[in-house]
Amino acid sequence: FLFPSKGLAWRVFEPFESRLIMTSEGITQITHGSIMKVVGTTGLAKLIGGLMYPALSGDWQKLKNNFEVNVEQSAATDTEWTASLRPVNETIGKIIESIELTGGTTTRSLIIFKTNGDRDEIQFKSQEILSVPSKEAINAFSIDGNN
Repeated sequence: FLFPSKGLAWRVFEPFESRLIMTSEGITQITHGSIMKVVGTTGLAKLIGGLMYPALSGDWQKLKNNFEVNVEQSAATDTEWTASLRPVNETIGKIIESIELTGGTTTRSLIIFKTNGDRDEIQFKSQEILSVPSKEAINAFSIDGNN
């Protein structure tokens, strides 16, 4: 779930079930009832939390504060695109080598290439664009999963 006023919350099913909540205040991961909060009032957690919304919503202008942004539209359709982000921010550049995104109406995939050779691949499926948040979407941002 992606909301400008709240941030990003998603549920992971593989390799184990967990929830990840990213806001401008930091990142919280909930796994097997255990809550791990990375307080991000300063530092990398706040920076990453603040980058996810613009990256997933296609706010390329906001990303230009921290990245060199290259967006290519598909020749086949008007809605398909690919974006490459390379850090110009020194703090981000110590951890992230680049970010690759693909999408159309919504972002379908995000790959984060890290400087240590690791990478995180996230595929977004069954996305819905809602004009009014559902109860499930609102609950996704609560730490206990209930409102």
